[in-house]
Amino acid sequence: MYYDVVIVGAGPGGAIAAKTLDDSNLSVCLIDTKPREKIGEKVCGDAVGKEFFDFLYEKINLEYPDEEVKDRIDGIKVFSPDRKTVFNVETKEGGYMLDRHKFGQHLLRQIKNVHLMSNTKFTDFYEKGIIVERKEDGVKNEKIECKIVIDASGFNAVVRKRTNNNNNNNNNNNNINNNNNNNNNNNNNNNNNNNNNNNNNNNNNNNNNNNNNNNNNNNNNNNNNNNNNNNNNNNNNNALLLMEKDIAQNDMAICYREIKKYNFEDPHHCHIYLSNKFSPGGYVWEFPEGEHLNVGLGVLYPSAPKKQYAQYAKFMGEKFLNSEIINAGGGISPTRRPVDSLVAMQNGIGIMLVGDAACQVNPIHGGGIGQAMRAGYFAGMAIKKIYERNGRDGIGKISLNDLWEYNSYYMQNYGGTIASLDLFRIFLQNLSDEEVNSGMSSGMIKEDDLIKISEGEEINLSIVEKIMRLSKGLSALSIAKKLAYTVKKMKEIKELYKNYPSPEKFFEWKKNVERIYEDLRKHI
Repeated sequence: MYYDVVIVGAGPGGAIAAKTLDDSNLSVCLIDTKPREKIGEKVCGDAVGKEFFDFLYEKINLEYPDEEVKDRIDGIKVFSPDRKTVFNVETKEGGYMLDRHKFGQHLLRQIKNVHLMSNTKFTDFYEKGIIVERKEDGVKNEKIECKIVIDASGFNAVVRKRTNNNNNNNNNNNNINNNNNNNNNNNNNNNNNNNNNNNNNNNNNNNNNNNNNNNNNNNNNNNNNNNNNNNNNNNNNNALLLMEKDIAQNDMAICYREIKKYNFEDPHHCHIYLSNKFSPGGYVWEFPEGEHLNVGLGVLYPSAPKKQYAQYAKFMGEKFLNSEIINAGGGISPTRRPVDSLVAMQNGIGIMLVGDAACQVNPIHGGGIGQAMRAGYFAGMAIKKIYERNGRDGIGKISLNDLWEYNSYYMQNYGGTIASLDLFRIFLQNLSDEEVNSGMSSGMIKEDDLIKISEGEEINLSIVEKIMRLSKGLSALSIAKKLAYTVKKMKEIKELYKNYPSPEKFFEWKKNVERIYEDLRKHI
């Protein structure tokens, strides 16, 4: 069985990648572990901005959701922990609360030429493609030959975690091969081809191995500091990989959500409550869905979200506690900058990441539906361009440099915004409830700041503004210093992403990004 492109995961990102490739002359297969009729079911906040649909309607004629919409959203209200201060963030185009199951089926109906293989699980790579398990047919080791695999499998990132990043095809840059070879002791899972390449280069690199290993150890130590020593093994594995296999535990939000039959007092507005008491490191959400309420919370690992939710439900009172539960469940979401490289090579097969597998999620509020769909479109367009550029059989000539076009475009246009929001997340997570109350009520953190940050814009703290904010009281001096330093680092990281590098300069760029994170954590 052969396909030019296999897309793993039929969620919003994978479905839009398939829709984008639907009119190409490429053979494309979309696989998903769920039966077709259950595709779309997921525990989620269900909110998405209308601007994503405007974009995709223009680009690929994606139909707007209609009966899949539970409610329309005009804005978001953000409450301080003591609930005395409220920031009202009106959205430019409005948004939707989606029925995720109906929406998943809505996306599938718009894909005409891509072959859907439901009830199918990706298990591994082989030398010419991937191995899948066909659950419905009881087939456990079916091989699918392919040239490109898009990982849109969600937070589990089943493809990314099996990618060895050997990058050994002839068109790849030698600097990347050398970096991988010098660190072959850190990559025990590399395949035989990679080992052969390392052996060929050992003589050339013998004199440099000790220095390189020392540098690698320093990099690993820095990574461990960045992750508060929570994830030593992950950092060692990720040190010099193009595409990180693992995500640090303190970059994960663990969520619990209920759909309740509950009369919400503020229709068409999403409520977000900042509170370390109920949602340490995260927030509580209440999103209206017509007659129902989508309510839940996300907490920083290793907090227990269901236990925290029970405390919140008790705080809300008897009416909330006794309201009928329509649906309940939990999940995990990445809350960090995008994976530093969204592409890699595996045995000559191109790998691309989309959606939660790529950590393309807003780190402040965890929204990922729109971001995944947009990335799916860009991944699909990048594949089309490879095909058009290299001729009719051009997909067979795939190289890292071809894939890098998707990497560069996404990072330069959107990666910097997500990374800057990630730094602001770290700033917020290091504030106590009392500091957030003080900052919001005194004007230290302004409503306008929150709007700008949510839209990826920069906060401009002039000297006059800093003095005005500091004059609110000496007790807020610490917050002001932390905020000013965070804003400085947010600008620095956006500049780095605007200058996202070519493959040969990737590891130097990655070190500069990690240095910004290390600096921020030291100062706040």
